[in-house]
Amino acid sequence: MKIKTNFKKKGEALGNKTVNSAAIDAEVVTKLKNNFELKEIGGHILNSVPQFIRDKNDYSRLWKCTKVPIHRDFIEYVKGVKESTYFKALQKCGYGNLCPLCAWRLAQERAKELEAAFEYYKQLGYKFVLLTLTLPHYSHEDLEQNIKILSDGWNYAKSHRRMRKFGKVSDWIYYRTLEVRIGENGWHPHYHFAIAIKEDSTEYFDELRSLWNSYLLKQGKKPNRHSFDISMPKGGTDALRDYLNKVTISRELTSPHTKIGRNSYSQFDLLKVQKEIILNEGRAP
Repeated sequence: MKIKTNFKKKGEALGNKTVNSAAIDAEVVTKLKNNFELKEIGGHILNSVPQFIRDKNDYSRLWKCTKVPIHRDFIEYVKGVKESTYFKALQKCGYGNLCPLCAWRLAQERAKELEAAFEYYKQLGYKFVLLTLTLPHYSHEDLEQNIKILSDGWNYAKSHRRMRKFGKVSDWIYYRTLEVRIGENGWHPHYHFAIAIKEDSTEYFDELRSLWNSYLLKQGKKPNRHSFDISMPKGGTDALRDYLNKVTISRELTSPHTKIGRNSYSQFDLLKVQKEIILNEGRAP
């Protein structure tokens, strides 16, 4: 159902008060409120540190996310299952790495895609193993440079002539995600891969490990036991899908309580820390 609006100009936000509201579980309300607060904090940070973004309009997109209708003249009011009601056709920023609201939504979509892909290849006789590639990192090093080393190193290893005996690179089946955290030793970028295999792949991974470590040495990075790590999470393919997609992170950020990593922080952990600082200073998030 479409409802006419009286917005004076395009881009004006919806209000936060209503006469008749849908009955929503209190826990859900708390989680949504927490995510909206983290989103607003992230937007203010981007706006105050413009050198970290390429386009100053990025803050505007983050601020408008789920607050501003796409159309000026109407908004869509939807009655869903279980008598729930909500607005549709609201602007989304799409920043999965910055916006807690979009991060959760995108994580759910990717989880479904990964689940379908894993099931498809499982029926063809494949199984997936988890490969993590990382590199030594220090607080004085540049994040972008280390991400470039990761990317170039992977391309170097997989495309090397020594890997040709295992088939064409274009025939490899794998899924990759980049994760960045920060701790005492600075920014820590690393790759998580889900690689499909059919038979004993010891020689394949030994060759890949040798090439990866060789590239790190050329870049002045001394490989360690964490640089090239192969494992299968407990729970099999389902656990691997969740880990690769970082659904666990998206669930953590929906929690109303601050939950920080043991020795490092994700981008959403940093937003939670900032929220605690604001609350301790007696300001509204």
